[in-house]
Amino acid sequence: MEKSQTEAVREFFDGLAADPRFRSLRNKHYLGRIAAFHRSVIPPHSRVLELGCETGQLLAAINPQVGVGIDLSPNMIDLARRSYPHLRFEVADALTYEPSERYDYVVLHNLIDYIEDIQSLLAACRRMLTHRGILVITTINPLWEPVLNAASRIGIRRPEFERRNFITNEDIRNLLTMTGYQCLFSGYRYPVPIGIPLVAPALNVVMPHLPLFRYLSSTQFIVATPLRTRHEYSVSIIIPCYNEAENIPACISRVPRIGSRTEIVVVDDGSTDGTAERAKEARNEHCEVRVIRYSPNQGKLHAICTGFQAATGEILMILDADMTVRPEDLPRFYEPLAAGYADFVNGTRAIYPMEQGAMKVANYFGNKVFSLLVSRLIDQRVSDTLCGTKAFFRDDYSFFDMGHDPWGDFDLLFGIARLRRRIVEVPIHYKERKAGVSKMRSFSHAKNLLKACWHGFRTVKLRGD
Repeated sequence: MEKSQTEAVREFFDGLAADPRFRSLRNKHYLGRIAAFHRSVIPPHSRVLELGCETGQLLAAINPQVGVGIDLSPNMIDLARRSYPHLRFEVADALTYEPSERYDYVVLHNLIDYIEDIQSLLAACRRMLTHRGILVITTINPLWEPVLNAASRIGIRRPEFERRNFITNEDIRNLLTMTGYQCLFSGYRYPVPIGIPLVAPALNVVMPHLPLFRYLSSTQFIVATPLRTRHEYSVSIIIPCYNEAENIPACISRVPRIGSRTEIVVVDDGSTDGTAERAKEARNEHCEVRVIRYSPNQGKLHAICTGFQAATGEILMILDADMTVRPEDLPRFYEPLAAGYADFVNGTRAIYPMEQGAMKVANYFGNKVFSLLVSRLIDQRVSDTLCGTKAFFRDDYSFFDMGHDPWGDFDLLFGIARLRRRIVEVPIHYKERKAGVSKMRSFSHAKNLLKACWHGFRTVKLRGD
């Protein structure tokens, strides 16, 4: 009687683990690039579960805070436990595994290639992920099947499993849709999976981004998240201020209650006009109000980061004190996050006509140029990079790399793109500020924004290449 797929896979990998040639036949260059790709998706110190972990090498390279690997093969798990005693490894079947806890990330590296019922596996992964968890799938491009088989036959690659699946990204996306996931990001990597000096780095960076040529890559990937149901969150609204005494009382009083609890954190960035005193006098019957004051003035970036660190809400929002974005519009930023449609909400002034005098002509065209540039870098459309009002989850903010632009807008956008999270935009009616003067200086700040874009190019566009 023919062995079941599970039995055949277990026996195959047990044999590989016992073969003295196993480690010498592994493609170290390819494994290194795969590890780099996963690190580009999964922040260090996350909670990670890898299904089909083999020797545990990839899980260890991800550097999780909590790392658990499971595999059908007892021999593979024995190798993993001996190599990485700080991680937890279990012998188990991915299709029937019932974890004792949920994880931020579940990794399926080449596991789908060996699974008899992929749809059931994807459904099972939903039970293993947290509310906003991420599923990371990598598979071999089916076009490479004859290449791999040939390499195995001539002995320069480990033996190939006879009943292996070779499935396209399109088919995997279809199965993800059927099992209740939303695809966040997908594509191809490593057209040259061996370490040829100069050639491999150059082609691996360029080809996956070119039409048609990308399909020649050896590896496919998909990053997906389960569709979420509505959830109510607590909200912290950060209002950075510098000499906004005339605006701050009305700004505070007009903020509505949002979510399960709303707090306003006013950060006075070294004002000299009594802004902090006016803020402390202001009242809002719907929200808790706190005022943080320091001196001297250190810029908006420092002010919003100070507010983020002091915030206690699950969702963080930024509201400029000049009220060019109306406080009453903040629930529009909350709804996509609460409903599960998005992980980051960016305000855009590019939809509705602006109030006359609300933005200088130079600022307007500069913003258009930077919006196009940032959109290309993060592979998501952003029509207004410098709208000061944004909303996102505090858990994600802990992984952002701040300090590369004067206001933090680019840092936030590049940070959420680095996590492969979903960005949506809320159109706003942009108003002329009621009092005070704008702190933006178009030409003097452009140099800093270009530096921020260069940082974004290196950390987002080139991630995992």
